[in-house]
Amino acid sequence: MKRFDGKVTVFLGACAVIIFLQRLHTFQEPLECDTALFSVLAQEWRMGRPLYSDLWDNKPPGIILTYAAAQAVAGSGPRAILFLETLASVLTLLGIYYAAFWMTGDRHAGLWAAAFWTLVNAAPYLEADQPAAEVFVNACWVWGVAWAFRAWQEKEVSRDLWIAGSFLAAAGFYKHHIALVNGIIVLSFMGARITSIKRWRSFIGPALLPLLAPTALLWTAIFSYFTATCRGPILWDTLVTYSRFYAANTPFTSGFNREIFYVLAPLTLLAVVGFFLAFKSKNRRWILMLGYAAAAWAGIILPGRFYAHYYQLLLPPLAMAAGAATSLIGRDRKLSRTSWASFAWPGAIAATLLMIELPFYRLNATEWSQLKYGEVYVTVKTMGEEIGQNLLPGETFYEVGYEPGLYYYSRRRPPTGILMADHWETGPLQKPFTERILQDLQERKPELLITTTFWLSAKGHAQLPLMQWCLDHYRPFPRHSHHGPFLLFARKGGLLEARLRETGQHLKP
Repeated sequence: MKRFDGKVTVFLGACAVIIFLQRLHTFQEPLECDTALFSVLAQEWRMGRPLYSDLWDNKPPGIILTYAAAQAVAGSGPRAILFLETLASVLTLLGIYYAAFWMTGDRHAGLWAAAFWTLVNAAPYLEADQPAAEVFVNACWVWGVAWAFRAWQEKEVSRDLWIAGSFLAAAGFYKHHIALVNGIIVLSFMGARITSIKRWRSFIGPALLPLLAPTALLWTAIFSYFTATCRGPILWDTLVTYSRFYAANTPFTSGFNREIFYVLAPLTLLAVVGFFLAFKSKNRRWILMLGYAAAAWAGIILPGRFYAHYYQLLLPPLAMAAGAATSLIGRDRKLSRTSWASFAWPGAIAATLLMIELPFYRLNATEWSQLKYGEVYVTVKTMGEEIGQNLLPGETFYEVGYEPGLYYYSRRRPPTGILMADHWETGPLQKPFTERILQDLQERKPELLITTTFWLSAKGHAQLPLMQWCLDHYRPFPRHSHHGPFLLFARKGGLLEARLRETGQHLKP
């Protein structure tokens, strides 16, 4: 099998350039809340603030460390976001190509899979153009599956399975429930390779060890490190206690949106054709492909919510399956009766995807945000920039709500490491987190307090002890102040309050 093909390199290079241009098109798009949160936490971590005991999010450390690495390379502004989202998507592109190629032995299958990924990787309704945790899971998963397919033809268990297991472990470093979901991929590989009980006994041990050991080693190292630094209990509460609450206390259909299927349907159609032809020809490699798709679906439903960006996990297995299907279609006499028929099927799917995706690129970056989220993140960006312009150097603010983008755009350091209100307003960590935030606010005394009409009007929020403390220590801005959905408060006796009085803006008592 030829190891290097110049035409393939040119094609994949062209796909990578297209992916970069796609991301460049939305370079100025306002960050959604998760991306802004990861950016702010990563920057604070680089300044010496520890994870979990100070900076907190309900995910493993991989996402913050990755953002911090990007900031070290490209700076802490939007260039780091562009670098991350482009790099992750290009790595996924290459992984998809090699997975489909090593699965089928057909370079054309890999090229079609890469082409499909290039068309859908930034799908706006799946919120796929910003680097959420799912983009890193995808990059790790596709390479894990790719190396598993490469190991397929080895008579003895080789280093390829160790590499596959390492990529699967890395996927769980970004979303910890993925470490459990990886079991579906491992079992599907075993089921595909083992055709008899005799073969099972001789193969199960040597195959399971390299596929599972990296995950065990990674998590042993993570918990050992945080335990040694006296953060073991908070890590457990983060990854286990809070996650169980998160999954169990949300309506199962939360976040569900029918629009996400507009880009999944064409790929699913071709993938189903591939599964049918594989079953017909008894192609066992498709068992692993089916296991990957099942793992992606499990990765979506296990957290208990159906947010649009979760569905990004389905894009790589569908693109791979659709690409691999082209190889089976080309070999099927009924479906390829003419020389162009094997091209017509994937060509029609690619054309459909192009017609779906291309009109979005008529929109500018702001309009992309409005299409996906409405005005919320455009308003957050405007408010954040206004805060940065009006607070003096060294002054900061505290936001009660769900908009860490205010810290990102104001370029002000947060006074506490717990930025999202949904992490403390309810749940098993409510009391310790409230106490920690109150201690941080008393020590750092932010001049400005911000919340939104939506958050404050929600049932029970105004009566929370933290909000009562804030209302006791801050005065509302004048009624004629217009800041969209944001409500602004100045610290009683603070420098901001004094400046407002100098300008004749009398605050409420």
